[in-house]
Amino acid sequence: FYWRYLSPDDRQEISTYQMYGRVACFKGFDAASFAFNTHADPDIFERQFDLMRRLVAEEIDCYCYATFTSQTDVELDAAMHIFVDRLQQIHHNLPLRTIPLRIEQFSPIESRLNTYRSKALIVQESAISAWNNELTHRFSSAERELAIDRVPIAKL
Repeated sequence: FYWRYLSPDDRQEISTYQMYGRVACFKGFDAASFAFNTHADPDIFERQFDLMRRLVAEEIDCYCYATFTSQTDVELDAAMHIFVDRLQQIHHNLPLRTIPLRIEQFSPIESRLNTYRSKALIVQESAISAWNNELTHRFSSAERELAIDRVPIAKL
């Protein structure tokens, strides 16, 4: 909608508007986790990166969160490595502006929990650990300790 209904001048005004920010969600760390989390075609996983690339290119103050639930933890470290690579292809610092969204068991979802959804809550803990390992290897402790709104994301 952003590119369909707003003119280039409208988008320029938004990108330079003081205190405007945009939050987006990556609904998985690979195509399989995306399909699990959304019940959508796994091919749509790629679209998330395309949209975020376009938003960052507009120089909008972007932030992300990511859902790390999945049915399996097979090759999890490799999948997370690739996911963080993909974020850094958009902008080197984008992982520092991305927060894992921890899904927890609470009363509204308890009735929908089954074996594979319960396992997904366990897998997410391993995925968050893999995420943290990736950030530790890619960024200094000073960079990781920056407040999320202080992480630079302007054009390199």
